[in-house]
Amino acid sequence: MKRMQFLGAIALATALPFAVQAEGFYLGIQAATFDVSTGTVDGDGNGIGVLAGYRFQLTSDYYAEAEIGYSKLNGDTETGLSEYDSQTFLDFGVGRYLTDTTSLSVHLGYTEIDFENSGSDLSSDGAIIGVQLGYDFSPVDTIAIRASYSDTNESTFDQDSDGRVLSVRYVRRF
Repeated sequence: MKRMQFLGAIALATALPFAVQAEGFYLGIQAATFDVSTGTVDGDGNGIGVLAGYRFQLTSDYYAEAEIGYSKLNGDTETGLSEYDSQTFLDFGVGRYLTDTTSLSVHLGYTEIDFENSGSDLSSDGAIIGVQLGYDFSPVDTIAIRASYSDTNESTFDQDSDGRVLSVRYVRRF
């Protein structure tokens, strides 16, 4: 009986860090590829960025996240008149663990994209929605693939843009 209690105590002690580390602050990096369509001009490129967030563990299977990020972009339009410079975003997500190590989440938020058009600095902003598939390869390390769609508007020319982003992310929870 004492042996069973001892083994139970060890199992509980080793399981607690996993549960505690699921919720909390995290930092990450991401690499992305994107394409943009304004209806008259298309563009594409890639980017690399940083992100920070907080995960709230709602139940053993469900969680919510709040996240902010910045990416340096390298891309332009097919006409060469516009060059994409950077993107900032703020989003909120809810997710569910499908297995002990695999999760699926949906994110909604706000994004701003800075670009240069014929020598003028401009920006467009609007809504962003994304779906993310994550894999926890340790209790604090996650690699994820996120597909996002944005609907933004540039106010100077009153031009709407649709953007699609595919990113690979690494996140470390603290």
